[in-house]
Parts: sequence; structure tokens; C-alpha cells
Amino acid sequence: MPHPALRFALRDAVSLASGAANEDRIGFCDPFAWVIDGATDLVDAPLGPGPTDAAWFAAAVDQHITGLAAGIARDKPGGSTLLDRLPESVATATASEFARRQKRPPAERWEYPSATLLAAALDTTGALEVLSLGDCTLLIARGRHVERLGADAADVGDRAVAADVAALQRARPMPQAASTIRPDLMPSLRARRAHLNTETGYGVLSIVPPPPRFVERKRLALKAGDFVLVASDGLMRLVDVYRAHSAGSLMDAARSRGLAFLAMEARAIEEADATCSAYPRAKARDDASGLFLEIVAGAA
Repeated sequence: MPHPALRFALRDAVSLASGAANEDRIGFCDPFAWVIDGATDLVDAPLGPGPTDAAWFAAAVDQHITGLAAGIARDKPGGSTLLDRLPESVATATASEFARRQKRPPAERWEYPSATLLAAALDTTGALEVLSLGDCTLLIARGRHVERLGADAADVGDRAVAADVAALQRARPMPQAASTIRPDLMPSLRARRAHLNTETGYGVLSIVPPPPRFVERKRLALKAGDFVLVASDGLMRLVDVYRAHSAGSLMDAARSRGLAFLAMEARAIEEADATCSAYPRAKARDDASGLFLEIVAGAA
């Protein structure tokens, strides 16, 4: 259970879909909070039972974590218990369910459903335990100081494909809608995803566990009055891609204007740049999700 003097207070939450299926999930069960960002399908048609494999997998992961969190919160052994071996637990649970419900087995590793995750927990000492796998982000505001955890700055903002997107647009007589250039990106996208959860590739949640070296764990001291934002990369585009905010101004706006306002701000920028010319990126629009939490004193 959380430290008796500290707990999470949920101040705001948003999960704005970019299309018909929301491939993000957010979850809160004090002393736990998490955001899951399903990796957009690269298959021509979903292999699983959902509208997309990304949406199905994000929902399956969320259901698994919710069950674990509820049990741990009830039994009160401590927040970090949820995070211990979580990627392995997710892989075991989702692999069996995916195998049972799939239309056909994946032929290549790039067809595996996957997602990124950031999960946070208050432990019994009042410290914040964080598990990060992929490109989700956690921001902590201590007064005017904002600390960032999670996504590696070298990988955020679609940097892996931004140069390819820009080159494809330059090669056309006039800028095209992002959907028309995505087929040209598929070979490189599939080639990269073929290395998910391999020692020479990168780590995510999937139906196979990631190598331990990709799972980032952090532990930080907190105090009452600190604020925490757990966000998917779609919401963090405001900082990492569009440069509309710094980490500090994003936290200020989350507190004063709300997360729905920020998600719609991101959507307005995306709609104004539907060709991805001003801000090269793999998808013109992305699901934008986050939880805004305050660290408060006393029992709920």
C-alpha cells in the first residue's frame, strides 16, 4: 500500500482517439497509474479479434494490469510488487489469449502485437517506483522544477522515420496526405519492428518478453504538493514534435487548462499539418492520453 502520509490524487485524465479505434489505454488504481500505447498495425488486416491488433493488445494489457493492481491494492503488500516481472507477466497472459483468438499465427516477428508502457507506483516508503518500456513519458513537477522519465530523448518524436517522411514529401510535386506516403514507409517500419524484443533491437510489451536490459526502473522521493503526468507519446508530441510546449509549460497547462485542452491542442496542430510537411512524422494523427496526479498527504 502507499506510504500512510502520501497517496495519489487523480486530478485529470484524457484519452483522445485519433481514429475509429483508440490504441491507447490509461489506468488508475491508487497506488498505481499507467499508460499503454499500442503499436500501430503493420499487417494488412488484423490477426486478432479487435478492430486493430494494437487496440486489442492495449486493451488486453490494461485488463491484465488492472487485475494485478486491484489484487495488490486489496492485499496491500506494496506498490513495487506490481512492477516486478510485469513485462514477463504480460507476455505470458497475452500470448495465450492471442493464440486462442487469432485468425492466423504471425508469420514474422513484425506481425506480433506490441505496446509501450509507463507504470508508476507509490511504495510503502512514499517513494515513486517507475517502470518504463518504450516511448511513453512521466513528468514530475516539484515547484518550478520538472523532471522527465521514460522515453529516451534520442527516440521521441518519430525521429527514426522523420527523415524518410520528409524525403518522400520532397520527392512529390506537391505535399500529399500522410496516408498516401505510409505504404512507402512500410518496408522500413516492418524491418525495424522485426527486431522487437531481441537483444540487438528494442524492447516493448508483446507476446514475447523483452530482454531485461530494455526495462527501465527508477525510484524517486516525492512529497505532498508534487504533481505527476503519465503520458503517451501522442500527448507528448506537443513537446517533442510540435515544440508548442516545454515540459514545464505542459505541466503548467495540465494544471490550469486541463488534459482535454492539451489533447485538442495537439489535434489542431495535426489537422493543420495533415501532410506531415511542417512536422515530419509516421502518422498524421496519434491517440493522445494522460493521467495528471497530485501527491497528497493523508489517507483517502
